[in-house]
Amino acid sequence: MELLLRLFHELNWLIQVGLFCYFLLLNASYFRMLWSAAKQMKKRHRLLNLRSAMGRFYQEDIPVTLIAPAYNEEAVIVDSVRSMLALNYPEYEVIVVCDGPKDGTLDRLKESFDLVPFSTMCRQRIETQPVEVVFLSKMDARLKVVLKKNGGKADALNVGINFSRYPLFCAVDTDSLIEPDALYKLAQPFISDHSTVAAGGTIRLTNGSEFENGRLKRQGIPDNWPALFQMVEYLRAFIIGRQGLDEYNAMLIISGAFGMFNKEIVVEAGGYRAKSLGEDMELIVRLHRFMQEAGRPYRITQVPEAVCWTEAPESMKMLKSQRIRWHRGLHESLMLNRSLFINDTMFARQKAPVTLSMYFFLFFEFVAPLIETFGYVYLLCAIFFGWIDWGVFSAMLILAVTVSLFVTAGAIFLDERYTGGYATNLRGLGKIMLAAVLEPFTFRLASLVWRVTALWRIATNKQTNWDAITRKGFNRAQSSSTSSSA
Repeated sequence: MELLLRLFHELNWLIQVGLFCYFLLLNASYFRMLWSAAKQMKKRHRLLNLRSAMGRFYQEDIPVTLIAPAYNEEAVIVDSVRSMLALNYPEYEVIVVCDGPKDGTLDRLKESFDLVPFSTMCRQRIETQPVEVVFLSKMDARLKVVLKKNGGKADALNVGINFSRYPLFCAVDTDSLIEPDALYKLAQPFISDHSTVAAGGTIRLTNGSEFENGRLKRQGIPDNWPALFQMVEYLRAFIIGRQGLDEYNAMLIISGAFGMFNKEIVVEAGGYRAKSLGEDMELIVRLHRFMQEAGRPYRITQVPEAVCWTEAPESMKMLKSQRIRWHRGLHESLMLNRSLFINDTMFARQKAPVTLSMYFFLFFEFVAPLIETFGYVYLLCAIFFGWIDWGVFSAMLILAVTVSLFVTAGAIFLDERYTGGYATNLRGLGKIMLAAVLEPFTFRLASLVWRVTALWRIATNKQTNWDAITRKGFNRAQSSSTSSSA
């Protein structure tokens, strides 16, 4: 009996050490990415004006095709398309791909842009669902609307690629609004570095802000708590996470709401994967694999100053559906490109960062829900059996909250300093920091349940549906706690 108790005591010690090491590695990674993000954004800020001036002087702008898949988006489609047609960029076209919508999306487009039927002929470089009809706008020759049989977002993007005329394409969501100069900023990496194959912008939330005729009228912080928690998430993800990995060319995801690509490279890689649950991440990871296997130099980068606004779901039901789909999409991307985990030259300068990034997403994103759940179960058992040292527990809790606040504060500072941020006043800043304090005990616990649900569905091979997110539209006075003129 004494031997059994001693063994159990040793196992208890090993569990504590293991959880502490996991916590230490995770937060060390966050601090390293914060440091890298600060260096990258400072460097980009110095070069931005020079690159913009040189690009305009030499007229080196590359024509771009904006591809906007649309399903049931009648509440936002007109404002979104208007914002696309009002961008400050010398030569571009807009292709809206209506993926068999069941609402009035197409009718709204016809009414607002005076659409007329046109030829459906195109060079079909990527196999897609059939195209039913193509429309051109009599009001603006740059706008083309394609109606196709429903096949999902990835299939709609592939249709847009087939119909595109230009060497670069920009994938955007029709529930998003692009800032007037964002397209030009997003194109800069392709102009200055011809090895660039993809570039992503920063996504900001419209929740709490006001828009008029597709343009930002007043920035603000949402009163809705799920939206506020997501605002904190997005700040950390885009300013710290992606910008931190950008230094090493190790980003594994560009948001499907706003990303620019070299069309020829994407076509060579096979386009978007049809029926994918996470088509945006899967394409980026596959581009890493494709370029590495071909032995070609490449760059996948983040452009924080290129800003796109999108509406975040405000109900827990819609958030649950979104997060389960995201986690399954993460699994899909990692497994389909698992050759990146191990290769015979994994320590090569170009390949090693991507390999390490794959392991980061595997252990600190995909497997994290299991480790977190185990930690909570162990904590309850420790309390019940009296194993817990409350002094150590309190110190760890304070450290965890402090780290979260420090990383969030760092993201806010870099965002405000280099990209304009949400232009928050002191009250708004306080509310964001309060959300950062409450997040581990509220929103993160809910997210943990959703991600564990996703893992269960993966294990049982249960299908995940793509539930539509209800949109409120842009031209509305959204409640906000603080705001300032844009």
